Amino acid sequence: MTANTRMSWRSRLQYSTIAVVLTLMIGFLALVFVGVAVFLVLAEHYPSSLAALITAGSYLALGLLVTGVAILINKPPRPAPRKTVEQPDDEVEALTQCLQNPALADYIKKHPGKSLATTLIAGVVVGYSDEARALLKSFSQGLSDNN
Repeated sequence: MTANTRMSWRSRLQYSTIAVVLTLMIGFLALVFVGVAVFLVLAEHYPSSLAALITAGSYLALGLLVTGVAILINKPPRPAPRKTVEQPDDEVEALTQCLQNPALADYIKKHPGKSLATTLIAGVVVGYSDEARALLKSFSQGLSDNN
């Protein structure tokens, strides 16, 4: 297809809407015929009033089941419980003290791209490697022990 022969989104929406409406109508007619068939089968074994009551009750039960499932699916999520604010660990305090170095702050201001790339690479390495995390933890504990 060329660009000129493509349908607009409104045309596609109209065709989709017509298809959904027709599908719903055919489905409704199928349910009506199933109900009539169930009634006729039950009418052979029970009086017609009882067969009609059983058929209507089964449709009511089916409707309640579908409504219940729809309610469960569309149930709004519960709000997450509030977490208490945790006190920073010694490692976080040691890292904060290390970052308060004025030379490091000047380097970050002068070279923002390099510092961003270094931080990103370090985050990936520390997040991926157990050995790097252990090394960083021992280094930060060594810094906190020296202070």
